[in-house]
Amino acid sequence: DPPLDELALELARVRALLDLGDSAGALTAAGVLEARAPELVEPNRFQSAAHQLAGDFAAAEATLERGLRQTLRKAPLLRRLAELMLQDGRLADARRHARDLLDKAPDSRASAAAHALLADIAQRDRDLSTAIRELRYARDQDRQALHYRLRLAALYERLGDLRSARLELERARHELADTPAIAAALERLKRAETTASERQHRELLQELR
Repeated sequence: DPPLDELALELARVRALLDLGDSAGALTAAGVLEARAPELVEPNRFQSAAHQLAGDFAAAEATLERGLRQTLRKAPLLRRLAELMLQDGRLADARRHARDLLDKAPDSRASAAAHALLADIAQRDRDLSTAIRELRYARDQDRQALHYRLRLAALYERLGDLRSARLELERARHELADTPAIAAALERLKRAETTASERQHRELLQELR
């Protein structure tokens, strides 16, 4: 087997080719790496990404399907496949693969990522209540991940539930990080709550007159 440091360099090279937009070069390099280390799932993911970069979603999908038949480490490929379907607008297929990913998640962090992906799909489908539910699951599965809490607060705010958004950010600040961004968002939400409360008070007075 190739030395691990050599494999790491080859993987980095394929990533760099993808970042540069060289789909043909990345596809060739990933194919060579797959032949040298067939036990790795990363070359398959990179080949799929290269096909997608070239605009060939069908080849990207077929590459991942082939990888799923060949490996026991299915979670990374299922996630990539669900993301591909989401980007292609095939929401039912994306949801199916994300749920399969959830079933095969090896740990709580992977489970959280699967729930977050289901939230992405629900949000794309304009189903914000389901997106919030899935993000709650993600937050509870990975309590140390700040980004799930920030996304959840943003969705609450989008629905007009300013109190829930503020409470989510306050918990994030208390449990994880007291960052300037969180402090600024909290201050903005508090001002919005005050404005909403004052507006409701004025409307009530008008009704009573």
